[in-house]
Amino acid sequence: MSAPSFDFENPIGVGVGAVGEPGARVFYLQARSADEVVSFKVEKQQVAQLCAWLVGELSGMERADVDAPPAVLHEPVEPVWTVGPIGVAYDGETDRFVIEANELLTEDADDDPAVVRIRITRAQAVALAIHGMAAVSAGRPPCPFCELPLDSEHICPRSNGKRPRP
Repeated sequence: MSAPSFDFENPIGVGVGAVGEPGARVFYLQARSADEVVSFKVEKQQVAQLCAWLVGELSGMERADVDAPPAVLHEPVEPVWTVGPIGVAYDGETDRFVIEANELLTEDADDDPAVVRIRITRAQAVALAIHGMAAVSAGRPPCPFCELPLDSEHICPRSNGKRPRP
């Protein structure tokens, strides 16, 4: 049985964020309508790329007439499925950004992937970009040499596996 698909034509809210401690966080994308809250598990890099693209597009546009509420996650955060490929585009006719995400399927899956389409206003896109970039940057800092997460166990591949002496 395939997972459910969703189409949020005019969501009252959109959220993005992470749950857990740095190094063990799980990222989510969420859409809300008047009668449902739907969460999707995403990768940190997907959030970073989505937000970077939104920032790039929004920088060339007029500011939205109204502000949207912060793009925080609403409880409960229980994903209906994990996101694979994500696409995003701007629809000038409706003045909305369209986020389309496909379900991540295993190689042996026979079903077509579920799809979610979320059409958000410019104000919602600004809120999503701000909150998403903050969530991404709240994790472990990157190593200045290799960009991998820096923690007490990090052995930088650019140092040929050697650790600095204490």
